[in-house]
Amino acid sequence: MLLFLIIQSTSVFSQEETTDTVIFKTIRYEEDYSFLRNKPAQRQKYPFAYKFIPVNRKETAYLTLGGEVRWQFEHWTNPDWGMQDLANDNYLFQRYQIHADLHFNKRFRIFTQFISGLVWGKQSEPRVPDQDQLRLHQLFAEYELQISNDTKIILRPGRQELSYGNSRYVSVREGPNVRLSFDALKIITFHKFSQYDIFLSRPVTTDPGFLDSRSDPDEFFWGFYTQHEAPFFYKGNVDLYYFGFEQSDATFDQGTAYELRHSIGTRFYKSISKFSYDLELQYQFGRFGEGKIKAYTMAGEAKYNLDHLKFQPEINLRLGIISGNRNPNDPNLQTFNPFYPQGAIFEQIAQIGPTNVIDLQPEVLINLPSNVTVNLAVGMFWRHSLNDGVYQVPYNLLVPSGYSQSRYIGDQYTTEVHWQLSSPLSMHLFATYFNTANYLQESGAGHDILFIAPRVTYMF
Repeated sequence: MLLFLIIQSTSVFSQEETTDTVIFKTIRYEEDYSFLRNKPAQRQKYPFAYKFIPVNRKETAYLTLGGEVRWQFEHWTNPDWGMQDLANDNYLFQRYQIHADLHFNKRFRIFTQFISGLVWGKQSEPRVPDQDQLRLHQLFAEYELQISNDTKIILRPGRQELSYGNSRYVSVREGPNVRLSFDALKIITFHKFSQYDIFLSRPVTTDPGFLDSRSDPDEFFWGFYTQHEAPFFYKGNVDLYYFGFEQSDATFDQGTAYELRHSIGTRFYKSISKFSYDLELQYQFGRFGEGKIKAYTMAGEAKYNLDHLKFQPEINLRLGIISGNRNPNDPNLQTFNPFYPQGAIFEQIAQIGPTNVIDLQPEVLINLPSNVTVNLAVGMFWRHSLNDGVYQVPYNLLVPSGYSQSRYIGDQYTTEVHWQLSSPLSMHLFATYFNTANYLQESGAGHDILFIAPRVTYMF
């Protein structure tokens, strides 16, 4: 099947890449094919034929179909730094997505999406986002109210994906095999050059069976997120947000207890010629068991494009400071909760999560002929607090504190090769070597990791 898709994609799109090409988005309900209403000839060509299917004579109502096939093989040497007593693990992930977007008119639509995530050959225990035989991933209705020429409101109740900012803390979980969605009510207001979102939600569980996913009764997530142009800040962009989070049994190195957490944050970002920056600050407060929560994070990223040089290299530097708990005997908690971060926040290996960590990551991206890019990255990780452990994504405690007073966790070396053969077809190769340092070695998790993962993705 995959061979057929590759042959079809490369043959068809080699002729059409220079004309109007389908632009696939990470969040598929954001794609808009209404422009095909006035292009009947183009609708006869692949793949536009199933992007605008009229359902009435006037063509004011139409149906869009689409999907994705993704295969990823993973090889691990010493998964979880040897804590699983498993020297090697080799397995195949398969992900299949299909969606339908029915537009009744310019204002009302219904969107639905199914996902199947399968894993073959894995010896270790599958992680939560590894498998779900079939899930109703999204099903929502959307209605648009045009208030004025520069103001509109969108009402969107139902099961849907949420993503905010650069997906540090609220994401669709694209890296892992099964993505994340929420049963939510979302209200979006667009006014001039600003956007205001308000939402109430519960995450949808990822269960391995057949159509058994449901709203998680143990978690409740709500908030608002605003995006603005900020001419006073070097003509950049500013996001302001609040997130509320409640969990009946939250587990950190401190212990397990009821958690009620409030987060306020801001993000500044801008591209200025060859230079771009992204800075985000967040403070958290609330209650954990009988104690109070006081946690924070600071994350920054700066890029510089040397496009006048051969291969147009781009230099990128990332820095993050994410708080950890100071005293395990004090009921108060300083461990940061990242909520629903992207699965590959520290590269595809996703061995370390954004909790109790200081990270420094220099990267170099080079552009080769034939739409090939190569990313070379080094990641260095320290514990923020010596009295808190090491967490995986999203904030699962993997190596508890108490075994060592060392701060340095280790460093990882990553090479990522991306080949965009055509608009729908891409290939990736991820390779990471994680070199353990004092803390892991003194805690009984001192085995270095080798991670290799080739991936093929076809979108339609």
